[in-house]
Amino acid sequence: MLAAAFGGAAERVSSGVAGASGSAKPVELVRRAPAPPTPTPLPTPRPQLDLFDAGAKAATLPIPKDVLAKLSSDERVFLVLLKENGSLKTSEVATRMNKAPPRVNGMLVQLRKRLHAAGIELFTSETLPSGETLYRYQGGQS
Repeated sequence: MLAAAFGGAAERVSSGVAGASGSAKPVELVRRAPAPPTPTPLPTPRPQLDLFDAGAKAATLPIPKDVLAKLSSDERVFLVLLKENGSLKTSEVATRMNKAPPRVNGMLVQLRKRLHAAGIELFTSETLPSGETLYRYQGGQS
């Protein structure tokens, strides 16, 4: 039966090996385990950009669409983060936006000027005892 399964290979191998006493010993064939199947990669779900891109939620801000269209993506991200959190320090904004704190302060001064020109006041700023600036969301109140 073994010879039929392996085309006579078992007989050829077992007949050619001699033991210490001179008699032929049957050699057992080594069976290898089948190769494991290659895993099929799972489909990658589409990312939910609204969870990571705060600028996508800018439409919820109380700003006219024409003013909102003139704002940069960083400015929109800041306003959405400020609305969601209520208040933010410069260091927190810099960390979330991957910018240097002096650049964040400059960007927010320009944002405040732009919003003031449109008659909108969305946030106030105050200097903390540590010298850092804290921004508070006002929600469009004048």
